[in-house]
Amino acid sequence: MSFARRQRFPLQLCVAGIVALAAFVYGCGKSSAPQSDAEWRQDLEKWRAQHSVELQQPDGWLTLVALHFMGVIGRTWLRERRRKRQNQG
Repeated sequence: MSFARRQRFPLQLCVAGIVALAAFVYGCGKSSAPQSDAEWRQDLEKWRAQHSVELQQPDGWLTLVALHFMGVIGRTWLRERRRKRQNQG
């Protein structure tokens, strides 16, 4: 490693640190949190309604879990149920 390159590395590290610090300080100054309890509750209810809609969409999390249940656990459950019916009848 050349002498010039060794000298540039600490300078680059300092510049990167200063940029990161500036971004952190700038980000900390912004606050999008509601100011009052009523605003917070309203924001929470809005989020819950939106989250519920997203969960119930055809490509949402609940559909994925239901398909997994029907694919893995559902097959086993149906197989056991058929065996019980065959043994009873």
